[in-house]
Amino acid sequence: MIFISCEQDESVIDPVQEEVVPGNESISSARDWFFSQTGGDVLMEFKSQTKSTGSPKQTLPLLGDWESGLTRRIEHIRNVEVPVYSVEDEEAYIEALNGIGDLKSGQSGPKDEDLPSRTRFVVQTNEETGTTRGFMMTVIPDQEYLASGGSIDSIDYYYRGADFSGLIVFNHLDGSFANGWKYEEGEVKNCFLPSRNQSSNLLKSVTILHIRYCYNLEVSYAGYSSTKRVCHSEDQYVFTAAFSSAGGGSSLFTRPSSEFGTLGGGGGAYLPSASLQPLTNSIALNNMLLPSQTLLLEDALKELIGVCSDEYIYNELVAQGKKFNFKMDSSLGGLAGYDPASKTFSFRNNDAISSGKLKEEFFHAFQDAFYPGGTSQYGTTGKVNIEFEAKLYSDLSNVGCCIGFNMVSCPQKIKDDYLDWIIQLRKNPAGLLNTDYQQWLKLFNTYTPKYSSPLASNLSSPDALKSIISNSKCY
Repeated sequence: MIFISCEQDESVIDPVQEEVVPGNESISSARDWFFSQTGGDVLMEFKSQTKSTGSPKQTLPLLGDWESGLTRRIEHIRNVEVPVYSVEDEEAYIEALNGIGDLKSGQSGPKDEDLPSRTRFVVQTNEETGTTRGFMMTVIPDQEYLASGGSIDSIDYYYRGADFSGLIVFNHLDGSFANGWKYEEGEVKNCFLPSRNQSSNLLKSVTILHIRYCYNLEVSYAGYSSTKRVCHSEDQYVFTAAFSSAGGGSSLFTRPSSEFGTLGGGGGAYLPSASLQPLTNSIALNNMLLPSQTLLLEDALKELIGVCSDEYIYNELVAQGKKFNFKMDSSLGGLAGYDPASKTFSFRNNDAISSGKLKEEFFHAFQDAFYPGGTSQYGTTGKVNIEFEAKLYSDLSNVGCCIGFNMVSCPQKIKDDYLDWIIQLRKNPAGLLNTDYQQWLKLFNTYTPKYSSPLASNLSSPDALKSIISNSKCY
């Protein structure tokens, strides 16, 4: 088990609770922000509850019952919490999205105190800075807590109650798991952090967190609608981090979101992806990835810097203060790419967010930083120089070989000779001679139409690669 000290906040908050009335301005503003970010709903993927779906997963839209929103102001932080519900058919969904559905919080059904969990949307606005964030909060009380008279209604983002025992789970607004907190009699005992690295040798550090989401489902038929309560269970792979009292050593979670005030519930706060992605944060200028994709990127970077030369490249870029954009682009020709003009890493799909795809693209970013004027000037003349040097770097540092000459049109004799050259260079990287390099560069230009271009004479030597060989102590 991994133990990370999660430090509890010592401050005590004296909240001022606002009166909640229909058309409340705070709730209206929160709703407008929520719609601007999500389009009106959050798509949650659950295990299918029926065998007839033909799929192990089903996706349901979760909407906010904004008429039943609750507002609380903590100092300069405005906190709006809204119950969630879902709908069963398209007509009811459209009506609900437009605020004309029949679902009302006062409809008959089980009382919240009798439910195994409760989920709300939370929208928080810092009234000093004008910034807003949103997430989902699910409260899952222990049966013992309910049996002893504990109420699920007494629990919100800032208050858990002195006797609360159970689980608090946070999800990002793309539906992905953010983090969770285990409580026993009002005290946090564990933090749960997302893990996407289930197949690695860290598996022994991963546990499974059982999460039960419950909400109202509006069912329409024959012109009538009714509401029923449904629950879905999810098993989430997580890292478990120990919680310590204030002063108990270093902490990753000391005020993880200071812009939005003190921690919720004496430590059990929503942790934005940024607070858990130190490798990504160090190089990201504008991260346009979803939270779940950012987690994939963080995992890919962790794996990437496990290779000595790749770690050197990453550290050099950080040391030089280089920042990059990250985004998805389904129209991308390859699976991943680096654009030196915009300093942007792009991925065609989630599978492309991997260390294998990042390796060559990060070398391209290193070239861009290394060569005077950057590499965007080599879009035509010199394109082949940039690409071949990157292929050679990958072939020298990868276990397998060779991506430099894997094209079908290339004669086998050339492929074999290239492999022999790579083997010699791996034994003696300092033996990388410009004459040999230029010979292979010309052959690469001949047999790789995709990258063929006029040669740039000032790039006839692989100086970026040579600098890594000389300075990284990896060869």
